[in-house]
Formats: sequence, structure tokens, C-alpha cells
Amino acid sequence: GKMSPARKVLQQDESGGLEFSAPPGRLLYVVNRLGMNCPWTQSIKPLEMLEWLGSEVEEVRKELGQISVYGALCSGGRNIWGEETGDVGRMKSELTAELGDILFDSLMLEMICRREFGLGKFDAWEAASAKVERRTPYMKEWGDGSIAETPQDATKLWEAAKMEEKRQIKDDAKRVQSQPLRKGRDVAHVKATQCFWNMSFSLRSIFASSVLGFAIGAAVSCRIRLRHE
Repeated sequence: GKMSPARKVLQQDESGGLEFSAPPGRLLYVVNRLGMNCPWTQSIKPLEMLEWLGSEVEEVRKELGQISVYGALCSGGRNIWGEETGDVGRMKSELTAELGDILFDSLMLEMICRREFGLGKFDAWEAASAKVERRTPYMKEWGDGSIAETPQDATKLWEAAKMEEKRQIKDDAKRVQSQPLRKGRDVAHVKATQCFWNMSFSLRSIFASSVLGFAIGAAVSCRIRLRHE
């Protein structure tokens, strides 16, 4: 069959690991090797890794809050981020490091879930790209000819695709419920599905709370800084 973009990008080396030369591939390679040879990584469970990821999301929230306040107070309406002053350079460096931590922890979580729950090596990658492609039908690279000229247009198409996905999930659930479950594999499949839905909800909760926390933190920081100006 047709090879997906994820499978075209990902390659296996002779020992079964992922080998790349570009920086994204190097990080994938590092994560894969940790999973194979690092005793600490092999001891970590998915929910533990999720906690680490959540803490890194919080660190990025703090960095973005500081950048937002600094930009508002110091820019005077101009774009300061192309400048290489001490403060700007430091903020860029710290944000880059924290974003790297999120990338690393996300890949670690995906790898650990594959290990613990027997997921396919490319399942999450392909699910992610397929979902975004479904929800952005206005993209000429993979869309269906839909048009989005404004952010509002894009949002409407995204939400429409999301609603269709939910409808299909409900229809699939009804079909499953209408059929008697066989013992063993079918029961295990239902339990595994429920587990992954719960994990997905936890991830959404972390990111939602991070966005809310960023907004509150930035507002408080602005008031504090302005009070001392």
C-alpha cells in the first residue's frame, strides 16, 4: 500500500533503533536508545512521565509570561525580538531550552506508552498527522478544496471536522455495544480503549490549565511591573 509520510521520514537502523542525521531525528534516536538501554527510563510508567511533561509545560508558561510582560513594557510598539540585547538573548535561550524539554518529554511519553500498552511504532505519529489533515481541509497540500481566508473560517472548518469525528465515534460505540462481547481479547480491547481516553483527557487538562495559568500569571506580572514603573 501507499507509504504514509510518517513511515517515509522514520527509518530503522540495523539494531532496531531510529537513526537520523537532522536534529529532530537525533532526538528520536536518543529517546529510543534511552528506552532500550537506560534503567531509569525502563522503570518509568506513563503517568509518571505525564507528570514530568506537565511540569515542563508549566516552565514554558512562565517563560512566555515573562516574554509577554517584557515585550509589552520595553518594545514601545516595535518588534524587539530581532535584536540581540542581553535580555532578549537570555529569554530566547531559556525559552528554547524549555521547549526542548517539552519535545523530549512528549517523545518519552509516547515511547513509554508504546512499551507499556503495545502500541505500534508509528501509530501516534500517523494519528496526529491524520487528525490535523482532516481538520484543515483548506490546506492545498492535502485538503478537499475547502477555502479558509480568515482565522474564523479555519476555526469553523476545524470545529466541523471535529464534530464529524465525534459523531463517527458515537456511531462506532453504538455498533460495539450492540454486539455481545467475547471474553478475553474483546474485553481487554474495551478496557484499553477506556484507559487511552482517560490519558487523552489528562493531557488536554494539563494543556488547558497551562494556558489559563499563563493568562493569569501574565496579568499579575504586568500589574506588578507597571506598579513599580
